[in-house]
Amino acid sequence: KDGVRTVEADLVVLATGYRQRFPFLYGKDKADQGMPTDVGKTADDPLPTEHFIVNPDEPRLAYIGFVRPNVGAIPPMAELQAMWWCEKLEDKLACQANDYYKLHESRLNYGVDYGYYMFALAREIRAVPSLLYWIIRRPKIALTCGFGQAHVPIFRLQGPFATKEAQEVCAGELFSPLMKRPFMMNCVFFVEALCFAVINGVACALENPRSRAVVTLGVGAALLCNNKSWQGSIHSLLAR
Repeated sequence: KDGVRTVEADLVVLATGYRQRFPFLYGKDKADQGMPTDVGKTADDPLPTEHFIVNPDEPRLAYIGFVRPNVGAIPPMAELQAMWWCEKLEDKLACQANDYYKLHESRLNYGVDYGYYMFALAREIRAVPSLLYWIIRRPKIALTCGFGQAHVPIFRLQGPFATKEAQEVCAGELFSPLMKRPFMMNCVFFVEALCFAVINGVACALENPRSRAVVTLGVGAALLCNNKSWQGSIHSLLAR
């Protein structure tokens, strides 16, 4: 009679339009929530702090598809966000996201690096593929993961959302573009991957106190030997 209809819904989809504004959520309480209130009518409302998906105080309310990648597409990111959210609701995340998403100074405070963001979500739901495992089992899949793009099927190879179909897609449809690249381009990617592997290995070693001491001694010994060799060369030149 009063025009109000009560519905028991499992999921509520809020079609907010093109602008990232949520007056039905924040209203006039922005100041109480630590949000900027003097930013003009065209400013966007901030996204949640956990990967731009949820706030810790309301994990059941998910913001899917709001992030904007530097390269790549939004739909695969939205799919992985939904996968992450499902694991979050069941308290099955491998680790919790750090609170890195509260900066408002940038032009797009919801912009992300596509590859890094995808792997950050996948790591927390244990969906990052193991290269060593797939090199032994199916080398084509390992090459797709190592030299291809961060497509969603590679995050369905292992983890809670793994499927056999994803293996076939990675070994076929996603592997074929690698073979169509020029040979030298694949070589460049391989050398680049090796360089980053060395850098990451050194960084991991430096994070461990014992490894840091070993690396420091090794570098010091190498510099000392190099210095002595230079001194010997200079002395031989002067003797002539």
